[in-house]
Formats: sequence, structure tokens, C-alpha cells
Amino acid sequence: MREELQARVDAQAQEVFRDDASMKGFLNFMAQCTPQSTRNLLILYEQDPTITHPRTFDKWKEAGRSLRSGVTGYAFYADQEYEREDGTKGSGFTITKAFDISQTRGQQPLPSQQRLPEEIIAALVAQSLVPLAISDQLPQGVQAQYVPKQHTIFVRNGMDETATICAIAREQAHASFDTVGSGYYRQAYAPQAYCAAYVVAQKLGLDTSASLKDQTISESAVSMLTACDTTSNTPDTGDDDQGTTTPVTGYSAKLGDEIDKLSPIAGKAVDWSESNNLQSSLNYQVGNVGYNALTESFLRSLSGGRVQFVDVRWGTPAIITTVNDNVYSDMDAEENGRDYGSPYDAVVATNPTRGNYPDDNFNTTMLFVVDNGVDLNNAMDQIAALIADAVADLDDDFSKNVHGSMNVDYEYTGSVATCTKTFEAGHGVGVSFIAVEIVRHIA
Repeated sequence: MREELQARVDAQAQEVFRDDASMKGFLNFMAQCTPQSTRNLLILYEQDPTITHPRTFDKWKEAGRSLRSGVTGYAFYADQEYEREDGTKGSGFTITKAFDISQTRGQQPLPSQQRLPEEIIAALVAQSLVPLAISDQLPQGVQAQYVPKQHTIFVRNGMDETATICAIAREQAHASFDTVGSGYYRQAYAPQAYCAAYVVAQKLGLDTSASLKDQTISESAVSMLTACDTTSNTPDTGDDDQGTTTPVTGYSAKLGDEIDKLSPIAGKAVDWSESNNLQSSLNYQVGNVGYNALTESFLRSLSGGRVQFVDVRWGTPAIITTVNDNVYSDMDAEENGRDYGSPYDAVVATNPTRGNYPDDNFNTTMLFVVDNGVDLNNAMDQIAALIADAVADLDDDFSKNVHGSMNVDYEYTGSVATCTKTFEAGHGVGVSFIAVEIVRHIA
């Protein structure tokens, strides 16, 4: 019996993940149904997608309701406590029957009370696991952002109430995943967070179709979660202005080889390899920068095939800074290359200091852009020339003789991710984004 029911649960899970429509149907069922375990939601959805309030016979009896004549229950997992041989208590489950409220009779339940949007927002704030702060400094297109280093959710100022509620719900889901302790990485949990926000919106009766634009929860969540690789690039939206993206991999070793050619000392300082997290983040962020047209000054900055480092001195378009800052946030980086005036300064920001020398996995992220007409091998040559001296200047120890502290030895790893985007709103202009991460490890 247990094996058969588990097989049905597994089959239903496969069906739910089959495509966008089936996933969306299941999320709608979650929204209409009282909270249940995932396996109960799956098996109940398989049996009757109209169920709203399932309980066992005993639970309905406790609630003062009785079963209607001739009704048939649904297979259901009920929690069960038991006593072990040593006298301690254990918990498990038993397979029983559940009945929907429509199969019972009794006093008419009170209708659910409709809450005003400001009441919902106040409740979200009061029950939040982490603090919330209003911000006017979020990158363009970002409604809200959970920042792990500060354990704070920053919410864009001036949004309408529906967008605010959905954005807070999504970021609160991210914050809850960060408490699991399994190595939180934003893009790994993005599909689940979008699904959570969608369910909240549906349960509250909110219409998200007009307020969320590029990040429409009802579509984005199911698209990402049903993809075989949930951290892959965003599916084509069909919007010509959105542009198309193409991820490119395999250049970490290339960059390492070029640095080694320029400076054997620098080449030995960093162990270069591919990072799925960095590549997935870049793919996703480039795919979601929106449909902004590129400025003429930006196009001129890429003339001549020169690689452009995204730094504080460059009048960077919002679409570029959005990619840069979101990749920095996704990688939970300690240093943002855009805060520095040159690639050299950004790289050596990874060096140990009096304030950060005990930190393991201390990382710096940088972003470079180049016209996609430039061969990426040539782009790697340019980046290698820009950072080789800085890589050679990375410190492999922190001496107690210098700072009166402890002796710490370090190793460094590096990775590169590249993604090309064609901006139709920029008359078909293509740009290659190249993200570089350097990580300092305690040896």
C-alpha cells in the first residue's frame, strides 16, 4: 500500500513538472488548498484538483462536522506519533482517508476576511524573518532584493501595492532559504522563491498580470521551475525588444593560460576553472536586463574592439550596472569590481587585510563588456593583460610580524563566465558580457 501510494506521488510530481501549464495548475491548487505537506498536495491534486480543505474523519469530528452520506475519502498521509522500544517518542505517518469540506455537513463556515493591501504589507513586515528597508538605490528593474551579507530585504520605493506584496513575498522566500545552512546561492533558489510568491498572490486574490512586467510571477516561476536546468538562461519571451542571449563556456582555462604567458608568476598564483554558479548567474542576469535601448555613448565606448571594464569612472548604462550588481549579489561577493577605478584595484581588493584576513572564501567579482563582433579569445587576451600584474600581487600569506596577529596562508581560485546578448532595441547590437571571479581561500 505504501509503495503503491508513493509511486503515485512520484508519478504526479513528474506530471506537475511536465510543462508550464501543469506546474501552474499545481501552484493554483496549492493556493486554494489549506497548508499540507508536499506529498499530500501531490496525491490530493491527483485525485481531485477541486479540493480546498481536507481533513481526516477524526479531525472533522473534532471540528463539529459530520460526513455526508455516501461520500468517498481521498488517500492521505496523516502524521502519527509512536513509542519506541526504549520508551522514547517517535513520529511518522500512516495512510488513511481525508475528506474535503464539501463532503461534510455542519455549521456554515465564516467567509474568509478580505484584507486591505496595506494590512497585508504590514503583516508581511511584522512576520518577516529578516528586516525590510525601503530603498531608492536598487538597480533598474529590481523590485526588491534580499542581501545575504546584511540579512536585509531592500524594497524599491514607489511601487504599487500588488507589486510590493509580491516582491516582498519572493524575497522573504529567499531569506528563508538562506537560513537552511546548506550554502545559499540566489539563483539556485530563484524558481522556488517565484513559486512561493505566486502562491501567496493567488491565495490573497491579487492580480499580478499587469504589475510585474518582466518578472511576472505567474509565468516566470513555472517557466524556471519546469526547466531541466533551473539556473539556465531565461526562456525566450517572444518580445523583440528583450533581445536574445547565448551563454558561452570554456574560457576560464583560456584566461589562465593567457595570464601565464604574460607572467609565469601571475599564472601560478590563481588556479582557474569553470564555475557553474558564476555562469548560471551571468546567463540569468543578462537574460533579464529588460528591453532598454543602448545609448550612443555606450556604443562608442565599445568601438575599436576594446574590452571595457565596468568601473566607477565609466558612465555605464543602467542595463550594464544591473547585470554587474546582480551577479555580485548572486555570488554573495565581498568586493564589487564596479566600486574600483581599474581592474588592478578590483583584483587586489581580494588581498587579506587586518579586517578580513580570517575570512575564508573571500571573493571579488568583476564585469567586462565588449562588442560581440570581437572574438572571445581576443577578449580573453585583453582581460589577461589588464589583470596579470594584479594577480601577481595577490598575497599568499598574512604575517603576524606585520600586523601583530596570526600567520595565515592562502590559495586563490578564479573563474570566468561569458554570455552574449543581442539587443533588438539597439538595432541588433550584440554585446558580450564577461564576468570574472577571484576567490581567496585559507590554505
